Amino acid sequence: MKPRAFTLIELLVVISIIALLIGILLPVLGSARESARQSACLSNLKQIGIATYAYANDHADRLMPHSSNGNANLIDAITGSPNAPIFWCIATVATPSGTGQEAFAAGMLAPYMQSVEEIGGCPSYETPVAFRERFQAAFGLVYPDIDYAYNGKMLGVPLPSNASWSGFRIGDIKNPTETVMFADAGRREPDTGGDFVVPTDEFELFPAEDDTYDYDPPDSDERALGTPSVVGRHTGRSANVVWLDGHGSNESVRFEGVNAADEALDIGFLYEGATPTNDWWDGGFN
Repeated sequence: MKPRAFTLIELLVVISIIALLIGILLPVLGSARESARQSACLSNLKQIGIATYAYANDHADRLMPHSSNGNANLIDAITGSPNAPIFWCIATVATPSGTGQEAFAAGMLAPYMQSVEEIGGCPSYETPVAFRERFQAAFGLVYPDIDYAYNGKMLGVPLPSNASWSGFRIGDIKNPTETVMFADAGRREPDTGGDFVVPTDEFELFPAEDDTYDYDPPDSDERALGTPSVVGRHTGRSANVVWLDGHGSNESVRFEGVNAADEALDIGFLYEGATPTNDWWDGGFN
């Protein structure tokens, strides 16, 4: 006796059930993948936070400065000036004197991490190929994924020359559990093919409002200004944050007062409450 074959209607029913199951499962799988990327991102930030504490341990409890002068042999590839500034992750693209070869100089956290570049990129963001190609054409270097930034200007002061900074002592911060250290960050890079997100200037996080610290000199041109810089790359337009006490969390990014072009790229502010404040930024000094 011949085995009974499936009828066309039965096949269509099976195909419809499979399609329905795929439609149900795909969003779940996509959500699971984003959850895994979000967790990996937060792990990256916590590792950077641990390295910052190791730096402070070697520097009399002082946090990293926002920036520090390089040595006289390090030539800034953009300005051509010596003493290319060094930041937490890498220095400005610079040319070691006499080599004629542009390179990334090691940043302040380099001695405390296996590779700043390897964990500096958020798994939930991929830099557009067009920008990578533009960067490589300009400097002959592979673009580094540095998708986080440091609240350095609010956690330190510029020296009188405005050339370098001095970080505050961790023990002097009044509320480390609610003071931002690092977070998902970026700025908008205009492009004819569509704007995209690149690292913030000087790999710096900017507060929700202009800084009001009593600088010396008081007219310091290095003052941190309230600028959209936190990027909501994760679920619900949220950003990962590591706080000064070392714990990490996921926080909603706020877009009140943000221009439409920045908001379209999920670039906004981070603050608590109904109106912008710097309570999460200034460590209790302002």
